[in-house]
Amino acid sequence: MFGMSTYPFVSFAKHPVEFIIAKALNYKNMEKIKALIGADSFRTLLNCNISSLNGLVDTNINELQDVLSVSYETAKKMQLIAYEEILHNKIQKADEFKECSRIKTRCIHLDEILHGGVPVNGIVEIFGCSGAGKTQFCLHLCLQIQLPVELGGFGKEVVYICTEDVFPSKRLHQLAQAFRKKYKTNINFEDHIYIQHIATSVQLRNVIKHHLPHFIKFKNVGLIVIDSIAGCFRSETETLDYIFRSNMLNSIANNLNSLQDQFDCAVLTVNQVSDTATGATEPCLGLAWANNITSRYSLSRKNEFGTRVFEVVFAPDLPPKSCDILITPEGLMDI
Repeated sequence: MFGMSTYPFVSFAKHPVEFIIAKALNYKNMEKIKALIGADSFRTLLNCNISSLNGLVDTNINELQDVLSVSYETAKKMQLIAYEEILHNKIQKADEFKECSRIKTRCIHLDEILHGGVPVNGIVEIFGCSGAGKTQFCLHLCLQIQLPVELGGFGKEVVYICTEDVFPSKRLHQLAQAFRKKYKTNINFEDHIYIQHIATSVQLRNVIKHHLPHFIKFKNVGLIVIDSIAGCFRSETETLDYIFRSNMLNSIANNLNSLQDQFDCAVLTVNQVSDTATGATEPCLGLAWANNITSRYSLSRKNEFGTRVFEVVFAPDLPPKSCDILITPEGLMDI
């Protein structure tokens, strides 16, 4: 039994305002803003869904003045504080840099070229042709992250957003049984994957921006999967507006990054491929999407026996490298 069906996140947004405020007060680095404008104005800020440093920076300064009834100088100082806190968190000396967490795949060669696993750092994309094994890769991680720390997992839950096919529940059950047997655990993996089906890019943006932040406050989510990012844009290709698509992709990426910053969860997106004028294949959505992702991996078929080639196309801390893996009824395996 899966945790969600249609717009499952909405109910979690209906909790009393005081409870949401109490949670929001725990957001990192917002204390200086509260000290500057006072508790009452800070509560007003949160009621307007401006509950993060990035949200504060993205808000028009005149809107801040109107909402809080503060001077232009105070509104400007609020944004300056937010900028400084963001830069303090993002820009570090080499000896201050901390290695990001990584979700192990438990495939020796795969974890080796990934320097320990799939990173909890920015938006990760895996792309490939139909049948390459992209969804299999995602399902494997959905189970891997639920394992307790002593078994190499995070002990966390998953939000899985489908934009194309129906969620592969039979395959998940098969993998879950194999994991329970392999790791000698009674974890009910299926009950900790929350599923949402999305048809359009606008729906996807709204779920990520408005529904997920409230939902994740009440769930121990460690991984967000979007399968696939290209799927919700396909219905818009007949009357394609490149400016709209670019803005929508930027908005989706910004909100995903904001979720990761707030809740320390991994973001994994699946992408399809399209043919170029030269006959080659490349990931869909072009540079408008490529410029928003942090790491890009590819999966391709090597032969009919289940062998796949996994390749690091680009990543901030990894060289381009590839290895062979097997996709079996029990999940990803070394060759």
